[in-house]
Amino acid sequence: MEWVITILAIGCAFFAFQIVMDYVKYKAIVNPRIKRLQAAKGELQVRIDASKIELAKLVQAMTSAIAPKITGNHVPAPKCSPTSCCASGGSTPGTSSSRCWRSACSSATTPTG
Repeated sequence: MEWVITILAIGCAFFAFQIVMDYVKYKAIVNPRIKRLQAAKGELQVRIDASKIELAKLVQAMTSAIAPKITGNHVPAPKCSPTSCCASGGSTPGTSSSRCWRSACSSATTPTG
């Protein structure tokens, strides 16, 4: 009966040794990959930061180029509005019978001549 316990003890020791060796092999394989991925992450972060800076400069340049055009060419508000027809006794805008102000706007904006 002692020989069974001895064989089981040797088997347990061998199993524990295999677990430790598998862990060491795994760490030897994974550590270089982790370092490579961290280096790639750092490089990508630098590229992302550079792209953000470039994008901010581009947006600032486009904003400064467009801003004078927007303020210089101000489009006046339309003369016809949904409330103008209502003030003259038409229907309430937004209801099913709100054709009054739409037709008034379309007739007001058509060129006559």
